[in-house]
Amino acid sequence: MKTELTLICVAALCCSLCLAGCGGGQAASLPPPSPPASTISVTIFPENVDNLPAAGTQVFTATVTGSSNQAVAWSVMEGAWCGSVSSGNSGTGTYLAPNSPGVVCHVIATTQADSAKSDTATVTISPISMYVLPFQVRLGVGQMQSFAATVQGTSNPTVTWSVKEGAGGTITDQGVYTAPQTLGTFHVIATSQADPRFAAAAEVDVVPIAVTISPQADTLGPLGTRTFAASVVDTNQAVIWSIQEGSAGGSVTPEGVYTAPQNQGIVHVVATSLADTTASSSALVNVVASGFIPANPMTESRATHTATLLSDGRVLVAGGTSGAGCSSSSSTEIFDPVSDSFSNSSQMSVGREGHTATGLSDGKVLVAGGLSCSSNGGLADTASAELYDPTIASFTLTGVMSTPRSGHTSTLLPNGKVLVAGGGDTSGSILASAELYDPSTGTFTLTSNMQKPRIGHSATLLADGKVLIAGGYTPVCTGCETLPDDTAELYDPATGLFTLTGKMPGPIAQHTATRLTSGLVLIVGGDFCGAGGAGGGSECSAEDGTDQAQLYDPVASTFSVTSHMTYARIGHSATLLSDGKVLIAGGFGADPATFDDVTTFTAELYDPAAGVFSPTGSMALSRSGHTATLISNGRVLVTGGRGNDWSPLSSTEIYK
Repeated sequence: MKTELTLICVAALCCSLCLAGCGGGQAASLPPPSPPASTISVTIFPENVDNLPAAGTQVFTATVTGSSNQAVAWSVMEGAWCGSVSSGNSGTGTYLAPNSPGVVCHVIATTQADSAKSDTATVTISPISMYVLPFQVRLGVGQMQSFAATVQGTSNPTVTWSVKEGAGGTITDQGVYTAPQTLGTFHVIATSQADPRFAAAAEVDVVPIAVTISPQADTLGPLGTRTFAASVVDTNQAVIWSIQEGSAGGSVTPEGVYTAPQNQGIVHVVATSLADTTASSSALVNVVASGFIPANPMTESRATHTATLLSDGRVLVAGGTSGAGCSSSSSTEIFDPVSDSFSNSSQMSVGREGHTATGLSDGKVLVAGGLSCSSNGGLADTASAELYDPTIASFTLTGVMSTPRSGHTSTLLPNGKVLVAGGGDTSGSILASAELYDPSTGTFTLTSNMQKPRIGHSATLLADGKVLIAGGYTPVCTGCETLPDDTAELYDPATGLFTLTGKMPGPIAQHTATRLTSGLVLIVGGDFCGAGGAGGGSECSAEDGTDQAQLYDPVASTFSVTSHMTYARIGHSATLLSDGKVLIAGGFGADPATFDDVTTFTAELYDPAAGVFSPTGSMALSRSGHTATLISNGRVLVTGGRGNDWSPLSSTEIYK
């Protein structure tokens, strides 16, 4: 019995110590045992990379221990600005350094077996950077080129020069490269002596030596001149100039200035490479009966000036712009056709450009309007007018116009009065108003308005005494842009009224209009597109010269298209010659050979009998905005204008 009681008590004691069960009691569970610590780790090699070149590469290797899964994920701690790393085979990663010398970046390898385990390598991008100039050249076989290397980020700037391709030429310690005798693309290498891991390269294209000459063709009159330019595919640009036909073909200077012979015919001007005399190019010159020869220069550079033939055969040249900014000139000069020279004359009351100058019946010259320098340093239209008296070589103020004007027209009427029409005023408005200057009273009085406001139009006195006003820029609507116009109108001095006449074949502005001996009016060139493009289209530039020409018949009051010019022009000149032909010279337009917009030296003749244009001898210089005046012996004096660099010119030429 005692034994049984003892067993019961032991059982009860055990039950009381239990946390669960035993007679229906509730017990607490013990925590599960902790898993063993991970033994996975990853190690990057190399751990540190110093002076890795900017944009250079470095291969890293990641080793994973404690797992059969050796795969890792590569990344750059700082993100893309510090480079990138791509995965390779067997746990390798190829790091591409940024193009940022001197920065410190960190490459990370994270094991895929345990994303909490990673290792980091530190990469220092070298502060050294270098480049070679020129970085790309074209040379002829055997030609030489000097290269220069710049090394930054080290106190030792010296380099070692080499050529990557074994047969790619040679280079000296000073960087003087000699091209091989074979054609191809080769690479000149400059290697830093401070750290040979750094290098820079230049590309050399070895091509056949070729010579190009500009212009490739020209038409000149006897003794006409042209300055040719040659370009050689080679660092040595020197050429030898010659004439294929010998001395019978004219002469050419070592600088390429050619002078045509007296005889007509075809001549070839040749440029031969000094480096390779087997390489040459030639320009074809057609020497014709008439052309320009250089004359004595004016005393001042001028563009948008006036040139007026005086009753004694001399020419009054007045005003114009002489440079950039506000440079309206008040100076004038006289051309003497006997000595073919210029001399200074008296000053106008104000500087003027874009004005008009009209020879009056009494031999005086009316100078009116234009742009003048204002007190604030800008340009402003003026209403002032003055008279030049050639007998005393001086100017005196005369009546004031009703409104300031520039870009207007001024036409001497049969009754001795002067019709001033259109233009622009100081506010920027285009004017429809017109007024008459009466030399007997020295006053301006308003006449009726034109049917449309116009600037850049033409005004031509017809045989019946009426004035043909044609084209020009006119506002499309109130507040709208201005575009060339295709309308024309007639001013009748008898009634003082403007009436519309036939429409032109297309809109035109800044053209020329010349009354032929037949009474027809020849209208050529000009801007056919307009500021901002027709209808605002982007296909039109600010000014698009045209080669179109048309004739106005005052009897039928109609316009008709005639043949095209050989060159598109705007800002050109048109001069009626003694034989009834019209000389068209210079202007700005698209070169037929290159289609580039350039100022041209070309000239051509319109023959009314045949109704065609044909080239004549070119001017020595390219010009636009110049003047052309018929002087004694059937010659034409061309003065000033703007050259290809748009600078006003002082040079002059005479067409014979």
